[in-house]
Amino acid sequence: MHFRELHVTYRVRSDLPDVPDQPLRSPRAAMTFLRPILEAEPVEVFGVLCVTTKHRAIAWHELSRGTLDSTLVHPREVFKVALLANAAAIMIAHNHPSGDPEPSAEDIGITLARLSKLSDPWTRRRTRPQRSIGSRQCA
Repeated sequence: MHFRELHVTYRVRSDLPDVPDQPLRSPRAAMTFLRPILEAEPVEVFGVLCVTTKHRAIAWHELSRGTLDSTLVHPREVFKVALLANAAAIMIAHNHPSGDPEPSAEDIGITLARLSKLSDPWTRRRTRPQRSIGSRQCA
């Protein structure tokens, strides 16, 4: 049996917006940053924004690209990205190609059923509800 070596590579993508000078301390600030990345996508895209202890963006990872109205995500993959990026915190986001930013029943179900069960036992922090990006607004 052979072992596989994990190799993590970071690369700068010129198609992403510049990292903001200000920390991303609110869902609204995160959505303002992520809107140019997600709003024009023709299918649902789910991603993880990794931030430092001071909430400065250090990485964006597109985790899943789905269909017109759904995408598949597993919590293990979300947290793998955070660990590999050495992130202090993460913000998860996805778009709604329909342009309606209101969370669907499935969005709420995923957040409550899977992601919100994961918490930090030392600080008692819980996963907050996710935000959805529509064509001109976010919820």
